[in-house]
Amino acid sequence: MNKPKTEMQCPVSTKKRFLILIPLFVALVIICAVNVRNVGSSYSMPITIVGITQDNAVITYETEGIVDANIVTDSQGKSLLQLKALAPGETFVNVETTGDADTSRSFFALANVDSVSGILTVDGVNFSGYEVIHISIVIFIGVLLVLLIWGFVDLLRQRWYSYEMVAYCGLAMFFMLAEAIFCYLLLPGKTNSFGQLAQSIVSMATMVLYLVTPIMIVMSVGLAVSNISLVRHEGFRPQNLLGFVLGVIWFAFLIFMMGRNFTGSFEEYRIFMLVEGSISMTAIFVIALLLSIFICSWLAVRYVPDKAADYAIILGCGLRKDGTPTPLLKGRIDTMRQWVANHAYSDGTPTVFVPSGGQGPDEVCSEAESMREYLVQNGVPADCIIPEDKSTRTSENMLFSAGLIQKDWEQKGKDTLPSIVFSTTNYHVFRAYICAHQAGMDAHGIASPTRAYFWPNALLREFVGFIMSKPIPLAITLASVLIVYGILQYALIS
Repeated sequence: MNKPKTEMQCPVSTKKRFLILIPLFVALVIICAVNVRNVGSSYSMPITIVGITQDNAVITYETEGIVDANIVTDSQGKSLLQLKALAPGETFVNVETTGDADTSRSFFALANVDSVSGILTVDGVNFSGYEVIHISIVIFIGVLLVLLIWGFVDLLRQRWYSYEMVAYCGLAMFFMLAEAIFCYLLLPGKTNSFGQLAQSIVSMATMVLYLVTPIMIVMSVGLAVSNISLVRHEGFRPQNLLGFVLGVIWFAFLIFMMGRNFTGSFEEYRIFMLVEGSISMTAIFVIALLLSIFICSWLAVRYVPDKAADYAIILGCGLRKDGTPTPLLKGRIDTMRQWVANHAYSDGTPTVFVPSGGQGPDEVCSEAESMREYLVQNGVPADCIIPEDKSTRTSENMLFSAGLIQKDWEQKGKDTLPSIVFSTTNYHVFRAYICAHQAGMDAHGIASPTRAYFWPNALLREFVGFIMSKPIPLAITLASVLIVYGILQYALIS
């Protein structure tokens, strides 16, 4: 077993699969561009004047020679204004009626013919060929979704509980929602223009945020209550207030959303709505990642190794004043003892215990020594225990324990990799998996039960750790979503 110098890599290669998205994106863009170029010189749109036909319509142009307009009837008997590009430029097309048609409502459209491509756009956002763009978006998100779910399932099969798994799970939930919205809008009658498609996307994003608001209110209250219990039992520490801080931020956001009443210029209103929409989209993105942390942590706790191990690491967590293990630490030790007793090698080869934990400033001995004594008192042979007494945090627990395991394994003359398990409290299992990977170990966790108020804050700490571990990929993903969303929203408010 070579000394680990770098973080252990996942045994399943999942990232290279995403390279297929590059040629797919290029191909879809080319298809959409060619299609829009072929059909973009004309555009048909529903006309809101009841009873209008080509015979009773009077069509005028602000500037002649830019487009040609006609009234046609579709297969369902609805009147359409059919525009055809003639020359580059921009003009208003005004439609009036004569005779018995309904003249109580005016109708006009702003037509623009691009000087380079010759593509006709109406009212700034509508053009022919948007259906192919819509289908292409569904295809791209669908392939991305398949890759994300595929990667998540592969990691789950390997029991590789990691931030990579969190990313796959969270992004899969986020884009699953997006795919559901785009597929729903493909249904007949849901959209008949690119403008309607964009408006529906913007509206549904805000609607989704309001739908999850009750869940977030309950979560925020629960986080605040759990933090109060945590501070009462564990003392005041900044990290013990993460849930309370998140709850305050969420309630402030809700107050902002419900109490907004904008008064200002039209351009300021567009900027205000853009900022509000971006905050809403970011909130949905964050909620998906928070749920992903919960799911992955739950899966890590739920999994229990079913094969005997060569080494059993027990992570320390504080001692009593007399140097004996606290109830929380006893739970970790007893959980590992019971698991080892139930998963012994058939040939009698003993599992070596590695109690891991240094000595705190207010402790009479190291956590490792205290655990060693407790193990001996409960029937574990002293020669089956290798204390690790230098570590002060989880990352050091795993790193220093890995070094001791390597040394012992080499002294035994083994040329294969040892199997390793570790025991820690349930809310801490996911974090311990990540630290084990960073220390170069493919170890599996065994969860010791504890009180529920530890859980919410632990999950939030993992969420912060996840964000800090992959800031650039997450920022790029969120920025891409916000750019597309912002362009749609800013263009629609015109």
